Amino acid sequence: MKWITCISFLLLFSNSGNTQATVNPIIKANYSYMLGINEYYGFDYSLGGGININNKVSVLLQFNYLKNQRDNNSDNFDALQMLTTSLSISGRFLEKKHMFSPVLEFDIGVNIVSNAKDRYVDNNYIIQDKPYYSENYKFLNNSIFVKTKLLLNIKVKSFDFFIGPSFNAYGFHVKRLAGQTLNGYHDEKVFFDLQKGIGFEAQVQYTFPMKKQQAKKASE
Repeated sequence: MKWITCISFLLLFSNSGNTQATVNPIIKANYSYMLGINEYYGFDYSLGGGININNKVSVLLQFNYLKNQRDNNSDNFDALQMLTTSLSISGRFLEKKHMFSPVLEFDIGVNIVSNAKDRYVDNNYIIQDKPYYSENYKFLNNSIFVKTKLLLNIKVKSFDFFIGPSFNAYGFHVKRLAGQTLNGYHDEKVFFDLQKGIGFEAQVQYTFPMKKQQAKKASE
């Protein structure tokens, strides 16, 4: 996935051979739902700001709210929730004059705060008051996530609308509990538990108008 993203961006830059560059500030709101291949699934909202270069390449810093959506009939159900910060890079394949265009987007983020910090979660990422089973985890800081998205972009004046599928990978930072001893459960291993799945993305972006700025020639 990373190689596909890098190659696509190189193609975008290689096709922009003009001597003028347009840089516009942008803001973007995003809704995403992930149907997990493993135990975890849920949704997240994000809001961010950044720049758009030549109406093709966008770079944003975003803040995300993530929540576990797994159903549970227990009265003690407490959904995993996280606030994260992420960097998003995307590239539009067609010029601005085309109303519709495919867009490839790549996000990478890290956990800031979570309601599960230093608490126990089961393998469905439902928070527990205490470890009932040896497969329970203790949730730690610095979980990470990566997303690769292939979206349809619809451009309407200063607004851009995006919709399409994504591949999501969450690395939840946890301690595995090995088993019970005379002194209770003990920690065996710290690792990133990989939860991955296919997602659905819906976004809206606003581009602030700016005047074109002359870019320096490569030879100068």
